Amino acid sequence: MKNEGPNVFGQMPAVPKFLASLLLMLALSVTAAAQNRKISIDMQNVTVKEFFAEIEKRSDYTFAYNNSEIDLAARVSVRAVDEEIVAVVDRTLAPQRLRARIEGNRVVLSPGRAAVPPPSSTKPVKAEKTISGRVTAVSGEPIVGASVIVKGTSIGNVTGISGEYTISAEPEQTLSFAFLGYDTKEVKVGSRTTIDVTLTEQNKQISEVVVVGYAPMRKSDFTGSIASVKSSELSVTAPTVGQSLAGKVAGVEVHQTSGAPGDGVTIRVRGVNSLSASSDPLYVIDGYPASEDVFINPNDIESIDILKDAASAAIYGSRGASGVVLITTKRGKEGEAAKVSYDFSYGIQQLDHKVDLLNAVQFRDLLIDARNNSYRLRATAAGVSWSPYDDNTVRAAKGFSLAEVGIPSMFYDFTTRTPVTPQYDTDWQDELFSNAGIMRHNVSVTGGSKAIKYMASLGYMDQDGIISPSNHNRINARLNLDAQITKRLSVSLSYSMYDAKNRVVQAEGRMINDGVIQSALMYLPNLPAYEENGDYARSAMIKMKTEWGMNFPENPLAIAHELDIQEKMSRHNLNVNMVYEFIPDLKLSARLGQQWYNYRYFYYRPMSIGRDAAVAYSDALKPYNIARTTSTYDVDRLGEFMLSYKKEFGRHHFDALAGYTLQKKTYDRLGVEATGFADDRIHEVTAHGSEATDVQLYDTRKAGWAMMSFLTRVNYAFDDRYTLTASFRADGSSRFGVDSRWGYFPSVSAGWTLSNEPFLKDALERVASIRLRAS
Repeated sequence: MKNEGPNVFGQMPAVPKFLASLLLMLALSVTAAAQNRKISIDMQNVTVKEFFAEIEKRSDYTFAYNNSEIDLAARVSVRAVDEEIVAVVDRTLAPQRLRARIEGNRVVLSPGRAAVPPPSSTKPVKAEKTISGRVTAVSGEPIVGASVIVKGTSIGNVTGISGEYTISAEPEQTLSFAFLGYDTKEVKVGSRTTIDVTLTEQNKQISEVVVVGYAPMRKSDFTGSIASVKSSELSVTAPTVGQSLAGKVAGVEVHQTSGAPGDGVTIRVRGVNSLSASSDPLYVIDGYPASEDVFINPNDIESIDILKDAASAAIYGSRGASGVVLITTKRGKEGEAAKVSYDFSYGIQQLDHKVDLLNAVQFRDLLIDARNNSYRLRATAAGVSWSPYDDNTVRAAKGFSLAEVGIPSMFYDFTTRTPVTPQYDTDWQDELFSNAGIMRHNVSVTGGSKAIKYMASLGYMDQDGIISPSNHNRINARLNLDAQITKRLSVSLSYSMYDAKNRVVQAEGRMINDGVIQSALMYLPNLPAYEENGDYARSAMIKMKTEWGMNFPENPLAIAHELDIQEKMSRHNLNVNMVYEFIPDLKLSARLGQQWYNYRYFYYRPMSIGRDAAVAYSDALKPYNIARTTSTYDVDRLGEFMLSYKKEFGRHHFDALAGYTLQKKTYDRLGVEATGFADDRIHEVTAHGSEATDVQLYDTRKAGWAMMSFLTRVNYAFDDRYTLTASFRADGSSRFGVDSRWGYFPSVSAGWTLSNEPFLKDALERVASIRLRAS
């Protein structure tokens, strides 16, 4: 059969067939019964409204009640394992004298009983007494809103603002004290009427949820290496997300690439792992894999999770080889009234330290000694007489180059045989560097109801560089929406954009390539920065190159201010995620997204900046009088389809994930270079000369890549002590070799939480968590 062309992904391997089977097995392994009458739930100190919402979320039932008969703001605590929903609701609402019954797919509430069952006529009535006390944390701080319940009954209360409580109980009964984030404590009443209780904080790792790739997971179940940074730990005054991470994560190197305003950082999660390819980590923002760090407003970030080892990053396949940085932005919360926040900050940036250089007198003396030593060595080797007082004419007459042995008259007066007092003593670092301001405004609006939650933000930053006139100006905007379309279908939308402008100073690089910093370090302190008329003192060292053998940098101030380099860039990202819950704990999600990136680069080198032996405004400078313009347009498209399932039964916790992803990115860049300008009035390529050779293409390319992947992950945990995780990903990429379009990335890891073992729990009471893991 005729081959019409290469197949980008090659022949479909057997692995996708296995994954398809796994998807089917996951769907069939769950009971198809729509009415789930039993539930496992653990909620502490929540409102009745929140309790109803959780029941509705985890079952097919909705609640029906009369608003005048129920207090939805009352706080309750409930724990149940595989228990009938009616029984759970009955017990929880007993203090409000409400009874629950099932009618179809509704839980109907109606008055029907007393809060405390009447005593049996066949048993003697036991004497109740009032118990009071305080509930505090280990630190001594009162715990407000802790629940105090008579165990085995529906009698309960909540602690006040000072942690105080009162409750009625019998001597034989036991009081249960509970609060979210703390271990529950039980105390037998006995003969006491005052019971003060101290609650210890729970191991947060058990209930904390982290994003580890395509689906959240309990941190206690995660067996890979992860570092998490919350929004409160980030430096919101840092210009970029990368800079705000500096010093926050162990084992992750964050290096500032330069001191230019708005410039990013280099992040190394597992060091440098390639000689030719990039060692940058993969950035995933709200589930969207991006190829590079983008300008995200640090105020918009909820958390950053960094996957550091190979096992945890394997779910991202080939692109996770250098680690994965997962960025989750803030979103609205249910029941949160609209809240407007405004933040303003202003700071000053300054040079950390200067390089210790010679002043004008020191350089003068050094040059005189150096040239006399050079003269002596050459004269001795040539067998001719010499004297340090021989003037330049004598030295040249003896056949020596003044570029090697001559002393310019600005340094030494041969007629008086004395060094010349310097006319100038310029500190070029003081001239070049200055204090620079950085200003930031941020405004955000958050809120939500059961139907829709929202977060919108707008940020503006203006950052000057410590080398004038460098500047970074940026606008950020973000909109996050979460909508509950139906009971089973939810949709999340994330849109973000930034628009930035840079005025660039070519600080880095050699002086021959207009590197400003090296030019400042090499420029003579004996020369002035400005002429008497206020203009830059141009090309003074360039004029000394041929005759006196000096280095030839141009005045760094002229380079910084007159070399015109500007950048304009914008990025837009639209990300839509739809989740359909077939039955509780079985969800199908589809994520569709697109990212647009525009970049414009402008460069113009005027005739006013000398170079090499060509002084400013000379004809020899025309080849360097050039303009460049580059335009870049990149488009990235993403499609992800995931089926996830999780289940808790007793002490067992199981979750599984299987999915299919597609991603494609195209690059389009066009660059033009122009010469032959009549003057420096127009800094655009359109002002080029009339010759055909005055315009040519520069840095032009068109490229793209595509990737298709299949992935799966299975996690099992027993009793919050033993955890086993396995994942597998198959990547088919156009960037792989023609004969090996597919790459396979399996991983397995296991963990043992020693601090949860009964025989060690008491001994490790003051230790948050100890875990052994291998991957």
